[in-house]
Amino acid sequence: MNARLLGLVWLAGIGIGCSDQTAGRLRLEGTVTYKNAPVVFGTIQFDPDPARGGSGPQGSADIADGQYKTSPETGPKPGPHIVRITGYAKKPDSPNVRPLFTDARVSVDIPVGATTFPIAVPDKPEK
Repeated sequence: MNARLLGLVWLAGIGIGCSDQTAGRLRLEGTVTYKNAPVVFGTIQFDPDPARGGSGPQGSADIADGQYKTSPETGPKPGPHIVRITGYAKKPDSPNVRPLFTDARVSVDIPVGATTFPIAVPDKPEK
């Protein structure tokens, strides 16, 4: 196999590998609230829930000013998930800032084709 043909095969392999990583993932955005107020800062993770038939990669995003937004590379796939959230009342710019809650869990079912999906953290987050 000559070097040019080998290079084309290698590039095709990279393209296939990249598309497999994003296939079926959603570009999802929404609000995150706690006690009817926006979660100012934090993180959100979408873990597929295998107990309810969920599968696929985990999704994640940062929360800023009560909003989150995933990309095609970090979004969840449709289906049942356990959403895990850590939230702060302000950006933790020093070690003295404590979270409002850590690893709060919300069970959700993300529909096929969803683009917006609000998350309300329960008043008493469970771990």
